[in-house]
Amino acid sequence: VACAGAADAPTPIWTHRAAAGVVMACFSPDDRQLLVSSVDNDVCSLAVGGGEKVVDFALPRTGSRHNYTRSYYLEDGRHIITGSCEEPVVRILRTTCGRKLRDVVVTSDGVDDERCRAHDERGRVYVQSLRGDPHHPYRFGVLVAESLGSKGEGRARVRGIDLLEDDAKTATAYI
Repeated sequence: VACAGAADAPTPIWTHRAAAGVVMACFSPDDRQLLVSSVDNDVCSLAVGGGEKVVDFALPRTGSRHNYTRSYYLEDGRHIITGSCEEPVVRILRTTCGRKLRDVVVTSDGVDDERCRAHDERGRVYVQSLRGDPHHPYRFGVLVAESLGSKGEGRARVRGIDLLEDDAKTATAYI
């Protein structure tokens, strides 16, 4: 990740590198921090002005170089959501200290809060992508993928999760 002072600047103000590669980055709602997600749950926030590490979220690693992690700020800016493509869990963390607020585990049947099951009886379930709701501070959506067999069959579901209501609404698309 490189932060430049202007679009035509010849060199960046600062850069950040991750050992296995950066997957994505996004700005905090107040634009003061940059949330950087790298391979295998390597997530940190950096100060936009100088690139200093503000919080290292210290998430558990799987050891996989294919575990692409994505993270976003929730609308209130006080929490982030993070998930990765080889795990069925969305973690909700505090932005100031990295402390876990809650895990939301997605299964083929819905949401299984606080109990992580990497596989269920129908196949492998994992988080493909996720995004906070820009209009509600405790809601987010998750694109859940499910591998249904050895022939590459699967399906994708979009789940809307409200942390205050413990409610998950699902739309299913078969792929």
